[in-house]
Amino acid sequence: TETEVGLGEYTCSVCKHTYQKVILIKISVLSLPTAVYDTVYVGQSLSNISLSGGEGSVDGSFNWTNPDEIITGSKEYSVTFYPTESDKYEAVEKSIYIEAAQLTVTTSALENGTINPLGTINVDYESNLELEFIPNTGYQVKDVLVDGVSIGYQFKYTLENITANMNVCVSFEEKPALPFNLECVSGDNNCY
Repeated sequence: TETEVGLGEYTCSVCKHTYQKVILIKISVLSLPTAVYDTVYVGQSLSNISLSGGEGSVDGSFNWTNPDEIITGSKEYSVTFYPTESDKYEAVEKSIYIEAAQLTVTTSALENGTINPLGTINVDYESNLELEFIPNTGYQVKDVLVDGVSIGYQFKYTLENITANMNVCVSFEEKPALPFNLECVSGDNNCY
């Protein structure tokens, strides 16, 4: 519903000064925009998602009300219709539903050691995850596979800027025997 633009008269309750204020025309949103995306992930910013369509009772466009807001899950997010003639018409805030997926990193360890963290870990979009590979006594890391690609022998590894689901698997092998024996000389705390 539209109302006439005009001046309203107001009186300050403290100083009793009377002043006039422009009253903007209230407009209607005829249709809401849609968010344009293939998949939205928890941790993404609304500014990474385009809006398409939507219509007000006057010329204007929709934008995210808080474009830097981080998506925390599947829910309603605020959009605002900004009239082209903002000095005459009032902006209108509405909300649209976004379905958000949770990214995961699945970690596993073969026999004779573990990985920390182990299992399925929820991660935010573009976040990092530090992994530690822990062999059992007498074993060492043999290989680490990230999404099936070997990154070789590692003690720690950081997955950076995660933008898709990932898999990490670590394998271990027995440490090779030392080619020599250490003996301590009797009565001495030093080994030679």
